[in-house]
Amino acid sequence: CGLPVIATSVCVRAFPEAPAGILAADTVEQIIAALGKLIMNRKERKQLGCDGRIFVEKNWSWEQRTRKLAQICSEAI
Repeated sequence: CGLPVIATSVCVRAFPEAPAGILAADTVEQIIAALGKLIMNRKERKQLGCDGRIFVEKNWSWEQRTRKLAQICSEAI
């Protein structure tokens, strides 16, 4: 599996199709709380990492991005 992600809410909004498990944190206090949550809950930490990896492999692999670029080029012609 992969690693869980803590990102700003701006980054989370940039990927609306991403799994709901990305932890959003905009302040130092929120980052500390998110880290504490991950440290204290091994099962959730592992699940978030696995969900994130599956999402990235499905949506952001070179193969998938190449297909998307080819589609955009086709539509532009």
